[in-house]
Amino acid sequence: MVTVAFVVLAAGMISYAGDEKAAPAPKLAKPGDTYSPTPAEIADPNGDGPDGKGNTDDDTLGFWFELGHASDTFMRLNIATATMTEEQRKNGIPRKVTGPIGAWLPNRAETEGWIFSTDWDGRGEGVWGDKKANCILMHPYTEKTAAGSVAMTFKVPAGEYSMKAKLTDMIVVGGDGVKWRVEVVKGGDKAAAATAESKPFGDKVGDASVELDVKSITVAEGQLIRLVLDPNNHWGADMTKIENLTVTRVK
Repeated sequence: MVTVAFVVLAAGMISYAGDEKAAPAPKLAKPGDTYSPTPAEIADPNGDGPDGKGNTDDDTLGFWFELGHASDTFMRLNIATATMTEEQRKNGIPRKVTGPIGAWLPNRAETEGWIFSTDWDGRGEGVWGDKKANCILMHPYTEKTAAGSVAMTFKVPAGEYSMKAKLTDMIVVGGDGVKWRVEVVKGGDKAAAATAESKPFGDKVGDASVELDVKSITVAEGQLIRLVLDPNNHWGADMTKIENLTVTRVK
C-alpha cells in the first residue's frame, strides 16, 4: 500500500510526498570515481535522498546562502523554483521574493534552481541548473545593503578528493568581480580555512573566465565539500557560469 501525504508550504505551494524511498548508492564510493552534477539534478525539487524533499541533510547536493548579519555562516536555500505556481513565477511572492522568477537567466524557460523564501530577488539570486546550456549558474544576493555569497555542497564519504571546473563571469561591467573558494565544513558552519580560493575575476578586474583546479580536499566523516561564489563586496552583475564541474575521489 502506498501512502500519499499532502503538505502545504508557507509560500502557497503544495508538495506531494509518498513513502520514503531507499537511500541512493553512494557517489564517489571508491578511488577513481568521479561525479559531475547535472542541471537536472540541481533543478530537482526532490533531491536524491530517502526523504524525497530536496536540499536536506540526506541529499548529495546542497544549496546555501551566507547570512548577511553573520559572515561565514550559511543557511539552506528553501524554495525549489520548479515547485512554484505560475502566479508566483510571474509576480514573485509579494513582500518576500521579487519576480519574475529567473528573469536574469539566459535560458529562463529551461532553467530551474533554488532561491530563498524571504527578502530575496528571485530574478537571479541563487543556484540554478541550465539544461539548454548544460551548465550551473550561481548569483550572490544582497540583504538590505550587505552582499552575501551563495554555495553548493557535496555530501561525500570520508576520503581525499579533487575538484575541477571552469567559471565565467557572464556580466562583465565596471564592478569588482567575483571570487570562488573551496572549503570543508560541517553543515552550514564556518569553515576553519579555505582549501583553495581565487583572486577576483570578471568585471575587468581579472580574466572573464578562470579554471578551478584543486588537487587535494580531505574530508572527514560528516563533513561536506563546499564550493562558494563570493561577490567580492558588490553583488550586482555577478551571474557566474560553472562548466564541467567534476569531483574526483583520490583516496
